[in-house]
Amino acid sequence: AELPALCFICHENFFAKAKSTHPPAEMGECLLCHHPHESENKKLLLKPAKALCFECHGDLLDKAKVVHPPARSGECIICHNPHASKEEKLLRKPAGELCLTCHKELKELLAKAEVKHMPAESGECVSCHKPHASNEKKLLAKEGAALCFECHENFLEKAKFKHPPAESGDCVECHSPHVSSEQALLVRKGQQVCFECHDKADMAKAAGHAQMGEKACQTCHNPHAADNEKFLKAGAVPGPAAPAEAPAGKTAKEKPAKP
Repeated sequence: AELPALCFICHENFFAKAKSTHPPAEMGECLLCHHPHESENKKLLLKPAKALCFECHGDLLDKAKVVHPPARSGECIICHNPHASKEEKLLRKPAGELCLTCHKELKELLAKAEVKHMPAESGECVSCHKPHASNEKKLLAKEGAALCFECHENFLEKAKFKHPPAESGDCVECHSPHVSSEQALLVRKGQQVCFECHDKADMAKAAGHAQMGEKACQTCHNPHAADNEKFLKAGAVPGPAAPAEAPAGKTAKEKPAKP
């Protein structure tokens, strides 16, 4: 019998229910990876797994500054089935579920969190992270705000005034990328986020602040960008002073007309 039919006399035909298949396996090129009789490596592999995978996928980690530990150590089969899978990319489990196999802390946070970032909640981790390697920290697919603006409106493009953390792409200074107990995925409650950078005592002296109490700064200010100074929202911009009213029972004197 020809390969892989010969192999399937003993081994399960893993193609039967697969959605994705590894091309060498699909073409019956079993001997590209396995020795038919004996080997010093597990699964009769011709080489250790890392060296074997990188014979074809050699450019996967090239020049990357940040590498996912399983990829660096050549433990490809932790995430991928080498022959066939019911999932895309030969994954052993649905993408989000697979990531949480190792990232257990995030799994616990997602179970308890009141506010969840939609990609994290739906298991779309690769919307933001590269699974193998990246030139950005945390294996991010793009740098800073450029990544966030893939989904969120770019509020910086036309704004006259821009909040420095937003302008520099430091979104995670104020927002948690995965989960939070606060609305808008804020890292702290209300004013506490702002007071990480802005001195609370100085802010209390500013006009209009004393009567605000514990109300959120976003009541009057746009936290990202605005067309008004101090990032004031349209309804919070001071208008022209109203004309003084005459005391009750009296009418304001009219100025004599000029001759």
